[in-house]
Amino acid sequence: MQPLIVLCLILGWLGSQVSAANVLRIFERPFFHGHRASVSKDQCKDLKEFTLGVQSLKLPEEEGISCYFYGDPGCAGAPYRAYTTSRQDIQEYAGSLLCVTSTTST
Repeated sequence: MQPLIVLCLILGWLGSQVSAANVLRIFERPFFHGHRASVSKDQCKDLKEFTLGVQSLKLPEEEGISCYFYGDPGCAGAPYRAYTTSRQDIQEYAGSLLCVTSTTST
């Protein structure tokens, strides 16, 4: 029950910032459990906003939902790459979140 409440709080907070469809995609595979996924430029922006929103809620580590971007810096093309990590890890990367291009395929 508690995860559902947390989900509702997150979706409510994001209401005007990120479309519900894109937010819900974050909760689907392959974004969880360390799976990697290709995402569009808009989704990359949404995921960054979502990550910052989750951090601001100060969720317990076991309920943390986050993702960060890796690869060569720059936002010139698609696909973008992202995957989820622990709340502790995302705090370490919080100052340098980047949209990045990647040539790796899943």
